[in-house]
Order: sequence, then structure tokens, then C-alpha cells
Amino acid sequence: ASTRWSAPGCAPASPRRSTRSST
Repeated sequence: ASTRWSAPGCAPASPRRSTRSST
């Protein structure tokens, strides 16, 4: 679960833990 939380410009399953919380 590294690529999911480290998405480049995509919002993973958890937008809160993502760098971008913009869905």
C-alpha cells in the first residue's frame, strides 16, 4: 500500500491521507 498512498496526481482510496485532498 505504498503506491496507493503515494499517488502522483490521483486521489487514492483515502483522499484524507493523500497529498491532494481534492477529489
